[in-house]
Amino acid sequence: MRGVNKVILIGNATRDAELRHTQTGKAVSSIRLATNRQVKSEEETQFHTVVCWDRLAETTAEYVKKGDPLYVEGRLQYRSF
Repeated sequence: MRGVNKVILIGNATRDAELRHTQTGKAVSSIRLATNRQVKSEEETQFHTVVCWDRLAETTAEYVKKGDPLYVEGRLQYRSF
């Protein structure tokens, strides 16, 4: 059976998108996204790093600014450093 790895996040950008390029010239941008949820009477905020590649990276770097509401759809990947 094949697994499904799909996530939808709706939140606000916590800073402007950052555009970089790999050594081979591919565009890469990263966006920090804050999502909120209500837990009983308290609000819980989680922060996510969203990575975009190629043309989407260039577009997000041009248009995504701090505080902008965002809808992100993609796959979830955990990384450790």
